[in-house]
Amino acid sequence: VAHAQRSPITCLAFSPDGNWLATGCADNTARLWNSSSGQLVTRWLVHGGPVTALAFDPTGRTLATASQDGKLRLWDLDPADIPADLNQVTGLQLNPSTGSITLQNGGP
Repeated sequence: VAHAQRSPITCLAFSPDGNWLATGCADNTARLWNSSSGQLVTRWLVHGGPVTALAFDPTGRTLATASQDGKLRLWDLDPADIPADLNQVTGLQLNPSTGSITLQNGGP
């Protein structure tokens, strides 16, 4: 990942099965890597600011990304997306028992 990653990594998350590594970057992108081979699977230009938080749902089929641009985006790894506008999000956690997302808000 280090050789292919040119922008500083701001956050990362492994899928529950360990097959995928998601990285959030200072260049406003989120990237998905094959954790065994280290190969880049896909890159999304998803935000207007650095990606600050990432989390997979318990099945590993949905990836949540949050950014300093105040947006949270949910990615179906098939790859449809469901964007949601929020205030500045600095952290998030997916709760497997309820399916809820807990957000940490770092802005007004």
